[in-house]
Amino acid sequence: MLMGQGNKYRLFRLFGFPVYVQSSILILLVFYLLLGSGGGAPGILSALLFAVVAFASILVHELGHAFMIRRLGLGESSIILHGLGGLTQWRSMPDRRQRILVSLAGPAAGLLLGCITLVFYLLFGLPDEFLLRVLVVGLLWINLGWSLVNLLPVWPLDGGQVLRTALDNRRRSQVEAAVSSLKVSMATAGVVVVAALAFRYLFVAVLFGLILWSNYNEYKQINNPPESFYGY
Repeated sequence: MLMGQGNKYRLFRLFGFPVYVQSSILILLVFYLLLGSGGGAPGILSALLFAVVAFASILVHELGHAFMIRRLGLGESSIILHGLGGLTQWRSMPDRRQRILVSLAGPAAGLLLGCITLVFYLLFGLPDEFLLRVLVVGLLWINLGWSLVNLLPVWPLDGGQVLRTALDNRRRSQVEAAVSSLKVSMATAGVVVVAALAFRYLFVAVLFGLILWSNYNEYKQINNPPESFYGY
């Protein structure tokens, strides 16, 4: 049963972790349906199955974060699924090493599921049944492809989280680490946008374009903080 909390609705508990969904996830569902609408009923059905695979894979990714948080003794956490992916929240303040481990655990979980699917594919090939084929291809693309993309040094992806945490050391302040990581993030996101447009991956180009825009705004805010209204 869904339990509303503002824009967040509780779905269920999985391995002791509360799982919530935001209404923005409907954007992702509509996107998949639009992609499959050109193929008639079979296309829509395959798009729905691919959407389910995507949501399940995002959940596996977030469970990777959640289990690492529990393993490190950082308390309990909750998982939120939304239109651009997922989010794992917890209350404790981890140190640098713990933050890096938590960040890497999500892609690691996805890569594990992707590798299991890859072994199945190498042993048995693609199933003859259409929907099973969609299932296998979806698991491969999302869990191998997206997990590797997630490791790019792009903020706020997991790779960007790791980079910013690694730069935040005794030689750099948090602000300097944020500025340096944003420079790398913007450069990397720009390359991804150009490559995605070249290969006609419009969704990837739009996604990383939005990330690039968000990074630029954060970079400007850090370098040009608003003037205080207080004075003497």
